[in-house]
Parts: sequence; structure tokens; C-alpha cells
Amino acid sequence: MATAAWITLAVLGVGGLIFGLITLSVYLDRRREAAIQAFAESQGYAFDPKAKGARPWRDAGFELFERGSARKAVNGISGAAGDVEIEAFDYRYTTGSGDDTQTHNLAVVGLRVPGAGLPAFSLQREHLGHKIASVFGAKDFDFEAHPDFSKRFHLRGPKEEPVRRLFDAGLIAHFEAMTAKLAVQAKGERLIVFAGKSASKPERYAAFLDEALGLVLELTQRSTRG
Repeated sequence: MATAAWITLAVLGVGGLIFGLITLSVYLDRRREAAIQAFAESQGYAFDPKAKGARPWRDAGFELFERGSARKAVNGISGAAGDVEIEAFDYRYTTGSGDDTQTHNLAVVGLRVPGAGLPAFSLQREHLGHKIASVFGAKDFDFEAHPDFSKRFHLRGPKEEPVRRLFDAGLIAHFEAMTAKLAVQAKGERLIVFAGKSASKPERYAAFLDEALGLVLELTQRSTRG
């Protein structure tokens, strides 16, 4: 009887813990939604909790949106800054299965500059997975004159030469000076900048957007010049 009672208490305890975690997650999600909506309205942006405006970006062929499963976009912000069209949203996807399942939560800013001709490329912070992949022949674009950039960032694209032309000394210096761990994917008129939610907390959402706009300005100036 005592054993059965302890099992019952253990089951109830685990169930209560799971319920508490779910309740906390829902609370935090709703608080983030309310904060992003308030920010959007204060800046004159349109807000859509279902982020329907993210669909054209998810269908644009960016590698980010091909990862994993159970993909979902929420908390959409739509607007413009001069000629730059802005679509920002929270995005999550799942990788692995069973005990190895992992949910990835990101904040994404999609930026479109009509007439821009950005070469297709992907840039993110170098991590252990990249180093392991390099052992098996996967290579990124390194710059002998900028060893710190090459050590810190993983840059790749389908065509190396136009990407190297774009990444001149000034652009490399811009990325080296960034403190936020932002990742970038680009091609043609479109650019996406994304980071973990911790880099785009509601209280610094304006800074997150400013950083993304600063990047698109640096990139499109060079693509137009080139």
C-alpha cells in the first residue's frame, strides 16, 4: 500500500510539474505577444499575431525555412523604413525525435529592397558543427587578410566570387564590430536576419530591427555599387 501511495504521489508530482511548465510557457508567450504588439503600435507598424505576412518569406527558398518540422510563425510586424519593406516575426521549428527532440525559437526580420541584386549567401557565427563538417570536406569562404572574421563567422554561398566581391574590408569590419549574434541569409532583393529570442527581447526589439536595417543598408549599398 505504501509503495502504491508513493507511486501515486510521484505521478501526481510529475503531472503537476508538466502542467506548471506548460502554464508558464503559455504565460510567457502571451506576455511576449502583448509586448511586441505594443512596440509595433508605438512605431506605426501593423501587427498580426498569426504572422500571415511571413508566408512569402517562408516560400522564398531560404534555407532557414527548410529546417526541421512543426514550423510555425507568430507575432508578425509589417511596415517599411524608406524603400525597405519589413516583415518581422517569431519563428520556431523542431528537429530530432523522441528524447532528442529540440525546438528552436528564433526572431526573424525579413527585409526587401526593390532592385537590390544581392548574391545568394548565408552567414552565421562559427560553431563546433561547422568545424566537424570541415573535416569531412565542407568548406566556407575564408579571407586571409581578415583571420578574425574567418575564425568567428561561417560564410558560404552557391557562387563564391560574387560573395567575395560583396564582402569588402568595410563590410567585414561591420560584422566584426557587431556584438549581437545575428545570422543572415540573402539573395536578390531579399534578406533575412535572425537570432535566438534572447537577442530580441521585447525591451530591445527596436535595437534588433535597427541592427537588421543597418545590415541591409551596408549590403545593398555594395550590391548596387558592384
